Amino acid sequence: MTILDPTETVSEPDDGPALVELIRADQLAGVRRSLAIAVPVNLLLAAATFAVASHFGHFGEGLLWFVAACAVNLARIVQIRMRPVGHQADTATATISHLKVAAVLSALSGIVWALTPFLASLSDTTNLFNLIVGAGITGGSIAMGFAFAPVALCFVTPILLSQTAWLLS
Repeated sequence: MTILDPTETVSEPDDGPALVELIRADQLAGVRRSLAIAVPVNLLLAAATFAVASHFGHFGEGLLWFVAACAVNLARIVQIRMRPVGHQADTATATISHLKVAAVLSALSGIVWALTPFLASLSDTTNLFNLIVGAGITGGSIAMGFAFAPVALCFVTPILLSQTAWLLS
């Protein structure tokens, strides 16, 4: 079983595949609702992170990071606005594909956020700000990611690993 394989996370109950398809569709709707709130917040925090990095003399690195954060969030916005398409027989497959893409895009966003320690030197107060923002954004992701856990886990894991490494350095 892999974290990105939603077909393995719910066994088929006695009601058959129709119930599993309804569960997946409900999970996708929940992910969309959560991301519709999370992505704008993510963009605001990215702008604040860029502003702090710029203020402390890391304009170039901050700008590059901010562009990456905006690009991933743009992809996430496009993805949550898309609807699964397909014939009746492969609607479940399209829904599962959407859930997988949401998890991959969350991982990419998490990787971008995991790069925030590189926006400053180890002695910079910028990293303290990034640590606080990272803690808040990961906590919010877990709280909002209840519909389909891999989306939240793929987002928070790189951030927490990066922050742990920074704290241990």
